[in-house]
Amino acid sequence: MADSQNSNCGRIRTLTIRYPLSAIRFGSPHRGFPLCATQNNRVTSGARYGNGKRWRRAPARPLNGHRWSDTGAWTTSQNGIRPWGFCMQLDGKLVAITGSGRGIGRAMALAFAQKRANLALIDLNAEDLSQTRALCEAEGVRATSYICNVTREDDVGATLDQIVADFGRLDVMINNAGITKDGLLVKVHEGKVVNKMSLDQWRAVVDVNLTGVFLGAREAAVRMIGLGNGGVIISTSSISRVGNMGQSNYSATKAGVAAMNVVWAKELARYGIRTGAIAPGFTRTEILDAMKPEMIERAVSAVPLRRMGEPAEMAHAAIFIAENDYFSGRVLEVDGGQRL
Repeated sequence: MADSQNSNCGRIRTLTIRYPLSAIRFGSPHRGFPLCATQNNRVTSGARYGNGKRWRRAPARPLNGHRWSDTGAWTTSQNGIRPWGFCMQLDGKLVAITGSGRGIGRAMALAFAQKRANLALIDLNAEDLSQTRALCEAEGVRATSYICNVTREDDVGATLDQIVADFGRLDVMINNAGITKDGLLVKVHEGKVVNKMSLDQWRAVVDVNLTGVFLGAREAAVRMIGLGNGGVIISTSSISRVGNMGQSNYSATKAGVAAMNVVWAKELARYGIRTGAIAPGFTRTEILDAMKPEMIERAVSAVPLRRMGEPAEMAHAAIFIAENDYFSGRVLEVDGGQRL
């Protein structure tokens, strides 16, 4: 139960939070700190915003690895008092990334390594993983590689168990692994259907891009809750989630990722777990090596910024989601302004 006295101008006199085994009483002479009173680990009341000056004394320790912001609110979790409005400090955190052998996944790994986070690198290609691991270790952090098929439930569970055993924590899970098997729903020539998207094409993409993300998020959430430190689950969607010609399978999976991201934000917030998704546009990755120059030029011409995105720019979006404690359940579109 919490008691507060507010004047008409919103000045906070005192605020008492009664929490199991203890009661913490604190107040501020300054106006408008965004406070939150809690009862039985649930938000029950609050106060208004104002000039946002700094607290004179912190009433409780933040969760491991976090720091109080200049302004912030307080709420309760299974572990005690924690703030609203602060940034996750990535130094020493453990970030697991699927599809980290190359492309956007490798760029994400390097970006987090440069933030002093340790890396659990997950992929099917051992050689690619070895190269990514070497690049991360060159930044002076610990990086370990894991071979895992994200479509197999037992593989995903065992891999995350091993990661937790190796590092003792799991702070950020990035579900980035994905494939494409493009094709028209039906291909018609001179009035006759000459080809169609096969069920194998459909299932292969759904298994990796949708089921793989589901399994990664579910198993990460189980371990984050067990560890008791909360965390962040980030998944890769796509500009194609709105529907892109020739990509019935791919578009469906990326729309599904965006929807699951919203659901998980609602379900997991009570455990201190945030979610986020990134929707890359036309990005410079290894897959473009097989494209003809005229095809690349045509694709770039549809982007208002008139260039491809870089993997590092997608990685920067992942860093933002991980660090910003008020971001959850939304999709960051990093597409140069392009709309399909």
